[in-house]
This record gives sequence, structure tokens and C-alpha cells, in this order.
Amino acid sequence: MTAPRVRLPFEGTFRMTQGFAERPEVYKRYGLLGHNGIDWGMKVGTPILAVADGKVAEVKFKDDAKGWDADGYGNYLKLEHAWGESLYAHLSRIDVAEGDAVKEGDPIGLSGNTGFSSGPHLHFGMRVKPFNRNDGWSGYTNPVWFLVGPGFNEAVDGARLAELTRRAEEAEKALADAQAAFRFQRQELLAQAELYREQIMALLRRYVPGQLPPNADPFVMVETLLQREAAQFRHQELVAQVALWREKATELVRRYIPGQLPPNADPLVALEALLQQWSEDLKRARLAQLAAFAPPPSSSAVVYQ
Repeated sequence: MTAPRVRLPFEGTFRMTQGFAERPEVYKRYGLLGHNGIDWGMKVGTPILAVADGKVAEVKFKDDAKGWDADGYGNYLKLEHAWGESLYAHLSRIDVAEGDAVKEGDPIGLSGNTGFSSGPHLHFGMRVKPFNRNDGWSGYTNPVWFLVGPGFNEAVDGARLAELTRRAEEAEKALADAQAAFRFQRQELLAQAELYREQIMALLRRYVPGQLPPNADPFVMVETLLQREAAQFRHQELVAQVALWREKATELVRRYIPGQLPPNADPLVALEALLQQWSEDLKRARLAQLAAFAPPPSSSAVVYQ
């Protein structure tokens, strides 16, 4: 079945206050996944029109014997069409009865603020065949896809349509050109990468022969070699630094205690021994100074038995 195209359920323009699928936390109380229609804010008493030819399938009004949907749609009616159903809810007045035939644009009631409503508005819903009442939306689908009018899938004249078609064709050609250029650049990059790989493999085989396993990744091998070289360089730096410290220690020992450093002696060990000796000498000198300044024992001191 071809998708329906239907008019708006009113004349003029009104602000849409709630779209399809919004506020799921509110509509889960009805077993729904979200808002199953669209709402337009409008003052009470705005004429509501049939969106397409059809027949009145259901009417619920507060004063009728069958009652109304006080906690939901309030006063509402449903029209049956060849393609499915349309719903008009929260009405203040209904001007048709079940079984009536209606034509597109016929007045069917007035907008209102009845049922579960936070302000005057029209709730409009569409079920398009084939539909499933147990799909989480009670079989309703987004009416925006099917409405034709100001702001909704507006019809365009031939000249405008031709211009839009030309722009679409130009955009499609530009996209195709961009895709072709991208494929060409990608092939060039892949070829360049393969050339780099071959060059690196040749260098590895030349300078580290026998160290390249079959099917080895040359970039991984280069990274491993660079890491190894970096570790060796750091080790060489440390060895050179230690040698420099040793030379400086040897120079200091020979300068300040000449003749006390045996041949081939470790200057750091000799320096440590001298520092320990100096520490002991300083301790003994300090004790001697303290003893020299100590007062003699008094001869008049009283000795207790």
C-alpha cells in the first residue's frame, strides 16, 4: 500500500507542543514507550477537520452513555480510512456520530482541554496499515511522515522541484567524485606504505642479517632495535659517568693526601677509608678538648660513709 498523504486536522498554523515518542517516563503508565502522537497547542473551540475521506469508527464523549476517557484522551473520536485510522483527542465538542461518512476537510468537532491534559491542545494520532496494537505505541506511528501542510512535507511547484532535483543531482555527482578521489588517494597511500615496508625490510636485512624472522613485521623489528639501542646508549652513558666520578675522586685523593693511594687502588674505597679515619680523629680530638677544660676535683668535698 502506498504511504498516505493527508492534510492537517485544522486550518492555519499552530505550534507543535509535543512530538512523537517524547516523555517516555510519563506515558509508561499507559503501557506505552512514549507519546504516541503529536500535539498542537490551540485555544478551546478551534474547529477540527477530517484529514482524509473515511467513516467515524469510534466516539467517546463525557455525556454519552458509553462515557469518555477521563484519564487519557478525554473526549475523542477515531476515523477509519482505506489506509488505517486517525485519532482526534481532548476535544470540547464532537459533531459526528459513529458510522457517519466524512470527506477530507469536513468539520468533526472543536478542540478542548479534556482528559489527561495540561492545557488546551489537540492530540492527533495515525495508525497506518499494517499496524500492531502491541508494538509499544498501540499501533500508532509518527504522523509527521504523512502530513502535508505548512511545515509538513509541503508540496512544491514544478520550477522549484526542478531546482531541487538539479541540486540533488549536483550533490550526488560531487559525492561520487569525492568518493572516487578518496579511493584513488587510498590506493596511493597503500602503495606508499608498501614501498616503505619494502625499504625497511631491505635495510633490516642489510644491517642486521639473520635477525629478521620470516613474515616479521618490519616496523615492530625497527621498534625493537631502537629500544635495544636506546638501552645500550643509556648503559654507556652510566658507565662513562661512573668513570668520570672515579677520575675526579682519584684526582682529589692524590691532591690532598699525596703518596697514600697505592697503585691500581680503587679511589672510592680509599676515599671512604680516609673519611672514616678522619671521623675517628675528629672524635678523639673532641674528647681531648673536653678533658682539658674539665675542673679538678675539690679537696673540701664531703665524703659520705
